[in-house]
Amino acid sequence: MLVAANTTLQILRLRVLMTNLTIGAYIIPLQDAHQGTRTPACSARLSYISGFTGSSGTALVTGSEALLWTDGRYFTQALDELDGNWKLMREGIIDTPTMEAYLGSALGQGALIGVDPALFSKTAWNRMQSSLRNGQKLHPVPNNLIDEVWGEERPECPKGELIQISTNFSGRTTQDKLAGTRIKMAEKNAEVLVINQLDDIAWLLNLRGYDIPAAALFLSFAIVKTDGFELFIDQSKVTDVIRNSLTQDGGSIYNYDEVNDRLSALVNSTSAKIWLASTCSYSLVSIVPEARQLIELSPIVPLKAVKNPTEIAGVKSALIRDAAILARFYTWVENAVTSGQNVTELIASDYLMNLRRQHDLFLTVSFTTIVGSDSNGAIIHYRPTPETNKRVTQHSMLLIDAGATYMDGTTDITRTFHFGTPSNHQREAYTRVLKGQIAVAKAVFPPNTRGNRLDSFARKYLWDIGLDYGHGTGHGIGINVHEGPNRITYDYNLAVDDRGLVENMLTSNEPGYYEEGSFGIRLENIVRVVNSTVTGINGKSFLSIEDMTFLPYQHKLIKKELLTQPEVSAVFQL
Repeated sequence: MLVAANTTLQILRLRVLMTNLTIGAYIIPLQDAHQGTRTPACSARLSYISGFTGSSGTALVTGSEALLWTDGRYFTQALDELDGNWKLMREGIIDTPTMEAYLGSALGQGALIGVDPALFSKTAWNRMQSSLRNGQKLHPVPNNLIDEVWGEERPECPKGELIQISTNFSGRTTQDKLAGTRIKMAEKNAEVLVINQLDDIAWLLNLRGYDIPAAALFLSFAIVKTDGFELFIDQSKVTDVIRNSLTQDGGSIYNYDEVNDRLSALVNSTSAKIWLASTCSYSLVSIVPEARQLIELSPIVPLKAVKNPTEIAGVKSALIRDAAILARFYTWVENAVTSGQNVTELIASDYLMNLRRQHDLFLTVSFTTIVGSDSNGAIIHYRPTPETNKRVTQHSMLLIDAGATYMDGTTDITRTFHFGTPSNHQREAYTRVLKGQIAVAKAVFPPNTRGNRLDSFARKYLWDIGLDYGHGTGHGIGINVHEGPNRITYDYNLAVDDRGLVENMLTSNEPGYYEEGSFGIRLENIVRVVNSTVTGINGKSFLSIEDMTFLPYQHKLIKKELLTQPEVSAVFQL
């Protein structure tokens, strides 16, 4: 069982600072200044103040209460990690008020709600402000109060090295990507583009780094102009070779914390329209006069979502490489468990990491490996710790969700196993999850179909017997293991930027089923959107799915009698 942290002292200190500023509440988002949900230790403010380590959540502290909003993936984890100071607010449950509704009833007329403006996107700020009641207002607090409470105990920000990616892996030069980005800027009459998302910058500049846990990214901002670009980064990370390369591409390098000053200088030196990515913070957007703001999805997002031939070949190679490594790993786990060896979740995770490190192209894991035995497998984004570490036995249902970032591509693969005799219920649930995965893999649909149309394909066979799962069915994948704008999800709010699936997008296909306190099942492959052989009336084209993951399923968990003949062919060819 996860062990809750004692957060009493942190909350008391925070409330003293709130009182000094006369704010009635303070919001602590999970995201950092780049709107990333995976952050370096120095930006893990939500975890520090609450003890909650999930990858989706927002905390609110008032003078009398501390509350955490999170979704169904993390209810079990939050109950384990939050101490008695905190109340869990279950998003998506009918009786759970939104944060805005709660504030309207808990605080008085005209109350000020403190927010670090560098951590809230302007889009999120406007949406929340418009939903507040009783004349309540969001109040920017430039000095982050959690950082003040943290004080000298706050970890230093990382200084990982930068790695330059060859066009043998990226398929396009930085100059080519900049040219494509400027074409999109010109279509919007924008002469300046401000970028805050780390994978956008890594893709644009063909660079990787080690600043973010389990991601090949580096802390930075970028500004693209019609005649050059500016990179804001800890300059100690930039080697002479990389500096020279960036300079040749028209780049200027500034310190990480100079982005606000440089944007202000650009505002004063030109009257042009400035495109601010919709993820840019309230503090960045506020520098630009409203009449000159263009706040939209960054043009880089759709550009990087459609993979070029070199990227597709690289991901295929990475998935084949990773499948071979995982096959060795699964074999070791099964042999070790069935022979009575002491195999725990952490031992298994470490063993897999050691296998991957042996490959020259390996950069890092693409997320913290999930190895969940029995009830831990029912925690959707569980990560084993010394406190929660379970032994894997012949009676265990074991869920393993693992991915890696290689120089040529990113992987994300999930399989579920039983090393003894699974129950009939476990086999039925597994088989219905598998049928849902096959249904998505066999889907045929028109171009620009949004992923939420495919989500129900994956759930149908679970729905048939009254079962379901509390997460989306798929996410885009690129430099980041989670990449937009494409996703396969039932949640419209998560798919707001989804412009539809087009050829050569990559996505995961990962239905599941989870019984709290008992076991979890998830099956995940990476798939590619391709042109279909189906042609519609009047020659209308259609799209279909190409499965890029070639890794067997555990046949003992499959109730073959529930499969159709085409499904049998799809499964047993592996």
